[in-house]
Amino acid sequence: ADEQRAETSGAAARFDHCATDDPQFIGRPGREFLIRSSSPCRDAGATESWMNGALDFYGKPRIDKPAKPVDIGAAECQKTDGTMVIMR
Repeated sequence: ADEQRAETSGAAARFDHCATDDPQFIGRPGREFLIRSSSPCRDAGATESWMNGALDFYGKPRIDKPAKPVDIGAAECQKTDGTMVIMR
């Protein structure tokens, strides 16, 4: 779709589906590409047809939630909401 293309004419380039806020990486800076479940990059990318069956940087499915857009970045956030049980 046209909204996923870069507009490079004019004084400044404009790109859609790019993050400008802190991506909230997990791990040491420069060594990790996973994002937190609260990241603004989550479900903010552009899903393309070539992504069907493709894998992310860590070998996980690039499309892990077919009803939602992919995450921005090299890896999909694989965390899901769950229940924590604490036993004593």
